[in-house]
Amino acid sequence: MRTDGTIVPWNEIATGVRDRWIVRQARRFRAFGAPVYLSFHDEPESDGEFGSPAEFASAFRHIVGIFREERVDSVAFVWTMMSWTFDKGSGRDPMDWYPGDGYVDIIGTNGYNWFPMKPRWDSFQEIVAPTMSFASERDKPVFVVEFGVMEDPEDPERKADWFRSIRDAGKEWSRLKGLIYFDEVKDGYPWVTDSSSSARSGYADMADSRWLSVMP
Repeated sequence: MRTDGTIVPWNEIATGVRDRWIVRQARRFRAFGAPVYLSFHDEPESDGEFGSPAEFASAFRHIVGIFREERVDSVAFVWTMMSWTFDKGSGRDPMDWYPGDGYVDIIGTNGYNWFPMKPRWDSFQEIVAPTMSFASERDKPVFVVEFGVMEDPEDPERKADWFRSIRDAGKEWSRLKGLIYFDEVKDGYPWVTDSSSSARSGYADMADSRWLSVMP
């Protein structure tokens, strides 16, 4: 999407219409030189106005191809989908959007525990497990690009314990290589880490875990 709010359809990228701009960016990344994780169009399954899943996958491959032609060795490409897209009961097939093993360096996922806005309390492991299964089948590392949890009004320690449970994921899932917490209030949803003193303490305990601190 452009800064003025208009969109660039995926098929324009896939068919080379935007090559000049993409080449410029690739050369800037090459000049920068430092390692970069690049996610092209986070959560494409929620943005159907840009085109079809097949057009997204084709656009992703086209961008990777240009970066390779420009000898950009410092960029790892992250393919980022909603966590529930990987759930076999969601009615979606993530393969519809998948560019292919040869084009994806890291599987990215965005997942949230929506309680109390939704009736079910989901653990971090329950949210991420379908993504881990998909990535394991393809021998790919995983980044949790966005994740979040809100307070349980009936249990002031529940959010803190949810954070601490992520230490177990670090032990169980060697494929898990990165975590980015969504530390914001958005659309009225308080995802912030410091929504309470107990939540802040639980987050600190999670972040201080030796199982997570060794992630590259």
